[in-house]
Amino acid sequence: MENIRKLDVGCGSRKRIDFTGMDIVSLEGVDIVHNMNVAPWPVEDDTIEQMIFDDVLEHSKDFLTILQEVYRVAKNGCIVKISVPHFSSDNMYTDPTHTTFFSTRSFNYFDKSLNHKHGFYLQDVNFKIKRAEIHFIEYFIHDSAQPKFNPFKFIGIQYLVNKFPRIYERFFTWIFPAAELYFELEVVKY
Repeated sequence: MENIRKLDVGCGSRKRIDFTGMDIVSLEGVDIVHNMNVAPWPVEDDTIEQMIFDDVLEHSKDFLTILQEVYRVAKNGCIVKISVPHFSSDNMYTDPTHTTFFSTRSFNYFDKSLNHKHGFYLQDVNFKIKRAEIHFIEYFIHDSAQPKFNPFKFIGIQYLVNKFPRIYERFFTWIFPAAELYFELEVVKY
């Protein structure tokens, strides 16, 4: 078992600096070759202070097991940054290995402060949702690259969509499909 502080899950060959990279494939930059769907991960309990999932959770085959492992290896207060295709994104349907779809409310089940009606999933797991944002152009965590010009942001659509995400996802998502979702979760253990 590895004792590390920062974990980049599914890093591929683009691992973040100062992070330990874990991926299912042995590539340059991958420090731990392991399938995120298989528990336990080769990481000690309560050791991770920051975790990244940059366009990887949509490949999950066992999402609940992954969340349990995130919670197990994370310290209290660990920040988990997640970027995934929005369920309306054409990129979600392009890759045949994409198996899990996400909306802005996908993590509501695991934030105990929301008292979600289906909060019985993973009762021992608790994340505080710090950010849940819809983006119309890809949001890359790994290099902090932001598009130079985002017309949806410029004309205010991105602001309105994030102000009223439920209305957007129920009524307008197929008129103006989104590209990415970005989440920041904080692990709550006490």
